[in-house]
Formats: sequence, structure tokens, C-alpha cells
Amino acid sequence: MTFRMTLQDPNLIPKTSKYVGNGLDKIIKEPLNASELLVEFRAPLVMKEYHWHEHIEINVIHNGQLTYELSGHEIKFEQGSIVAFWATVPHRVTAVSDDAFMTILSVPVHILFNWRLHNNLGARLLNGDIARAMSTDLIDISECRRWHKYYASESSVMQDITSEEVGLFLRRLSYNAELIVSAHFEVGRPDKNISASTAKHVHQMISYISANFQDPITVDDVATAVKLNPKYAMNIFHNMLDMTIKKYITNMRIHRARVLLTESTMSVSQISQEAGFRSASAFYSTFQSSVGLKPLEYRKNNA
Repeated sequence: MTFRMTLQDPNLIPKTSKYVGNGLDKIIKEPLNASELLVEFRAPLVMKEYHWHEHIEINVIHNGQLTYELSGHEIKFEQGSIVAFWATVPHRVTAVSDDAFMTILSVPVHILFNWRLHNNLGARLLNGDIARAMSTDLIDISECRRWHKYYASESSVMQDITSEEVGLFLRRLSYNAELIVSAHFEVGRPDKNISASTAKHVHQMISYISANFQDPITVDDVATAVKLNPKYAMNIFHNMLDMTIKKYITNMRIHRARVLLTESTMSVSQISQEAGFRSASAFYSTFQSSVGLKPLEYRKNNA
């Protein structure tokens, strides 16, 4: 696994902040790599536009308050809040207090497969649920600062330790989480025992989908890419995520379309092609079924 650390432009952080660590001077400007664990330790900024990436995002609010627009909801986070969601959903920060400071963990989806999360939390997040910790003592700022320090050291041993600590933190969160937004996902068999080979194959399928969902790929294409029988590929994917491969591809396309509807002037027909739908009519019906609005209605509501 690869790791990145980031601190926003120091000129944008209040100079009085007691939370800024030492040696954290790398500013991330390029798109996030879906296979990298990213830890941001900074003051939040108001975001003019929505953004998205393919990680599970966990926000830990150390100080102050901020407001998110997320999955069609306005959600306010207070000091001590710990919130997790799948970041393919377009999201942005719309308001922050002057004293706000936070840690943002962008966790590769495959890390979820390495840990036995309670109540099927990983599948819940990938199905659109937004979870919040019911207590505020699952992690503290000293741990987040230490993770930054380990990344700055560029020590593979320290990075491995940090990865394990993040995994343990996810397990604690899974036993302490409540849903603040539910996609009405029916929980399958909780705490599934997933073999290492199954987790590896599902990770490979997700990586292939992430790189190719904007093309007209099929379930057979996904299975072929990871050298599995299509029926077996569908079974292990569904067993792990409680979601079909087709549904996962559709979710990726819908989330991409939502970003394009809000951030571009492209026509609906152009967006349908850019997002990977086979036709504008298929896009219309799938979008309305998934989002509850027609594409142009969504654009108007999020202008």
C-alpha cells in the first residue's frame, strides 16, 4: 500500500492554531489515487464546487463546527463528531467556524476488506449510508498527529503500523456507529468471514471498475479482467458487499453524472456518454430511479 500526507497551504491556516504539526509541508494538488491511504490534518475550507473520490472518507472534527452538503443532505458537524461516508457521492463543505480544525482520513475501499467490521459497516457505506460515531473518544488529536509524523518519516514500518491502527479504528467505529442517513440497505449476514483470496479478487474488481466505469463495461468484462468465472465473480462480490457488480458500476456512473450536472455546462446527452451510460434514455431512467429527480431538475436544484 502507498501513503500520502498533506497539509493545506500554511498561509490558509490560522497562525494561532495549536494543532499544526511539524514537517507537514506537502500540499496535494493532483487527483487522489484510489489505492492510497491519505491523512489530512488541517483547518477545513469552504468548497465552491462539489468534489468526489473513490475512498471511504472519515471526518474527525477536533475543534469548531462545519456544514457539509452530502448526498442531498445538509449535515452539521460539531466538535467531537466522527462521520464516515463513501466519497463517490458528490460532497462539499459549505460553512466553517473560524476555529474549525479536523482530520480527514481517505481510506481505500479494499482496506475495509482486511478487517471484520461489525454490522456490515463496509457494505452499508458502499450502499450509500452515512455513519456517525455515538461517542467522541474513539480517536483523539494526538493519534492523528502521530499518524502524520509516521507518514513524514517515510518509514515503511511506521506506515504499516499506521495502516493497522486505521484498521483498528475502523473496527472501533463499526461497533459504535449510528446511521444519520440510511439508504434503506437491508443488512445481510453480519460480521462475515471473508477469505484473503476473496478480498483480493473483490479489490481487483473494484479497481478495474474504478478505472473503466465510464466505458461500456459488463459483468463479463469485470470477471475476465481478474481471470474469474463470471458467475463466481458475481457471487463473491455480492457476498462481500451485498451489492451486485452491475449495481456498483451504476452507482459509480450516477455519482459521476451528479458531479458533471453541477460543475459543467454539458448537455444531458453528453453527460450520459461521459458517465458511461449506453444511451441518454437509459441515463434518464436510471438517474431518476436512483436520485429521485430528473437530471435537469437535479442540476437546477444544485445550481
